[in-house]
Amino acid sequence: MKLILIRGVPGTGKTKVANILGQILQNSQVIHVDNFKVKAMKKGKTFKEAQEIAYDDVLDKLGLFQDKKHIILEEIVCDKTFWNRINRFYHESKADFYGFRLLRKIDELLEVESQRKRKVKNTKEDFSKLKQDIESLKVPREHLIKNDNLTLTIKKILDVLLKNINH
Repeated sequence: MKLILIRGVPGTGKTKVANILGQILQNSQVIHVDNFKVKAMKKGKTFKEAQEIAYDDVLDKLGLFQDKKHIILEEIVCDKTFWNRINRFYHESKADFYGFRLLRKIDELLEVESQRKRKVKNTKEDFSKLKQDIESLKVPREHLIKNDNLTLTIKKILDVLLKNINH
């Protein structure tokens, strides 16, 4: 099994990239952590409570999908405790781990954010803080990919996955 982590600040294209990989890679499961957060918040939980519930639920789901060839996990991932749990999962399950962090320029992030249909919008300062938080969490062998072109981003990720199959 391959555990593929796609992370980055909001607006970098994590969801789109994860969905495309899920369509391309046979026998795969895409897990969007935000879906779990939204579900918990609809039940009246605060964002912090929803995040904790989501992280627990995601780890439970990871265990259910061990029969899949590819698990694609999409999330910001700057919480050290959550990362440690993911790390423990892939070591215990003997999964091959691939980490990718998507990057975009701040003006592109702000453009994506302006088009989102939600009440609270991330500001330049929010993106800077999230970027700092993400960078402070070191994910071993993580590949940094500037996501200016979706096709090239997918190609780069697939190249990494295929390169490791052949070695």
